[in-house]
Amino acid sequence: MYSASDNGSSVESINAAIAELGESLKNVRSRCRTAERLAHHLVKVGPEAAVLHSDRAKLDAIARNLVGNAVKFTERGRIEIGTRRDGEWVEISVRDTGVGIPRESLREIFEPFRRLGDGPPTGGVGLGLHIVARLVEMLGGRIEVESEVGRGSTFRVFLRDPVPPAWT
Repeated sequence: MYSASDNGSSVESINAAIAELGESLKNVRSRCRTAERLAHHLVKVGPEAAVLHSDRAKLDAIARNLVGNAVKFTERGRIEIGTRRDGEWVEISVRDTGVGIPRESLREIFEPFRRLGDGPPTGGVGLGLHIVARLVEMLGGRIEVESEVGRGSTFRVFLRDPVPPAWT
């Protein structure tokens, strides 16, 4: 497992909004559903009750990039998208049964313009996960990845909700 977390930099500006995570994830799913490749996947969206007071545009970009990568690197199988709240923290997870990532490459996948040579040809320039990591950092969160070659990957984003759930 690899974890990238806040490096101590402050968040300069967050366009705060109540983001219904389930709705954001459903929107990403519906946009992906129109893609021919997604027709081969069983896509499961988990609980939709999670609410996060954060920047909706950044959350949408995080979800779009993570789900897009799952689609690119999963020829057949399953993609699961979920959210979970644990106190003031909200977890967004994207799990796939794709090609997986070698353990020794888990750190470098978040570097700009980094693409792994062993995967299928997919297009893109290697910025998606770098963008995700930067957005998560800007929102004061962390991202973790677990992966096994040939079995798939799970990306988990943890974001702190500044407004406790009892106040929403």
